[in-house]
Amino acid sequence: MSIKLFWEDTYRAQNEAVVTSIDGDVVTVDKTVAFAYPGGQVFDTGTLGGFPILNARYENRELYYTLPAGHTLNKGDAVTVIIDWDRRYALMKLHFVTELLLVVLGKNYGRHKITQADILPDKAIVGFDWNIDIAGTFPTLNEELKKLIADDIPIISAYQDRENEKRYWEIPGLAKVPCGGTHLKRTGEIGPFVLKKIPAEKGKAALEIELTPGNG
Repeated sequence: MSIKLFWEDTYRAQNEAVVTSIDGDVVTVDKTVAFAYPGGQVFDTGTLGGFPILNARYENRELYYTLPAGHTLNKGDAVTVIIDWDRRYALMKLHFVTELLLVVLGKNYGRHKITQADILPDKAIVGFDWNIDIAGTFPTLNEELKKLIADDIPIISAYQDRENEKRYWEIPGLAKVPCGGTHLKRTGEIGPFVLKKIPAEKGKAALEIELTPGNG
C-alpha cells in the first residue's frame, strides 16, 4: 500500500515515487503526497509522472490515481508526484474552519445530523437535518470562530490507529475529533472567511463557508 506522505507532512507538495501497479488509466505508487480519503474533502489535483491526476480514490488503504488515456507509464517507473499546492492549502483552510464550525455549533446549539459535508477548493458546504433559520446562528459562529482563529492555537494531528489508518485532530480543551483529512498546524492560518445561508428543504438547514478575497 502507498505510504501516505500527506499525513506525515501536510505541507509537502511533491515527492519521488515508484509506480507499483498499472490497470489501464489507473495507477498506484509506493508513496504519495496526493490526498484522497472519504469524508468530504475532495482529492488533490496535480501531476503524476508528468500526467494530470484526473481522479483519485482511497480503497482498502490503497490510493488509486486515474491518469489520461494513453499515458505511457509502466510498473516500476520512477516518477514525481506534484500537487497543486495553492488548491490544497485552500482546502486545508476550508476543511479546518468547517471542523471548528461544527464544534462551535454543537457546543451552542446541540448536535444535529449532518446531511452534507463537501470541502471544495472554493467553498465548504454543510447541511443539517435541523429545522432552524441557520442565519440566526451566524453572530455566535462568527464571534467564536474569529476568536479561535485570532488566538492562533496549535492543532494536533495524529494516528489513533496507525495500522488501520484512523486519524484525528485535537485542540486540547476544545475537541478531539476523528478525521482523515489534511490539517493545518495552527488555527491562525485559516484567515478571514464568510458564512452564507443557502437554500434547503423544509426542516433542514445549510450553509456555505468561503475564504474572503485575498486570503492566502
